[in-house]
Amino acid sequence: MKHTGGKLGGGHAVKMIGWGIEQGMPYWLLANSWNEDWGEDGFFRILRGVDECGIESGVVGGIPKLNDIPYRRHNMKNTVDDDFFF
Repeated sequence: MKHTGGKLGGGHAVKMIGWGIEQGMPYWLLANSWNEDWGEDGFFRILRGVDECGIESGVVGGIPKLNDIPYRRHNMKNTVDDDFFF
């Protein structure tokens, strides 16, 4: 879970999806944009709490403004319940 060699680079986005502790080591769980053959079925863990490889200082996120999105109801059978929508 700790960077041990090679040049640190940038320009690649991953999705932070969770966290945990394994054998006393806190980690972030991330999804890579490559394929399932990479890492742990397309996921990987990185040390949490020490900004390993800049993972914590480089986080970018957003909050969607759902009220600005036009809403259109479709007349289709077998669709999601009206209770699903806000």
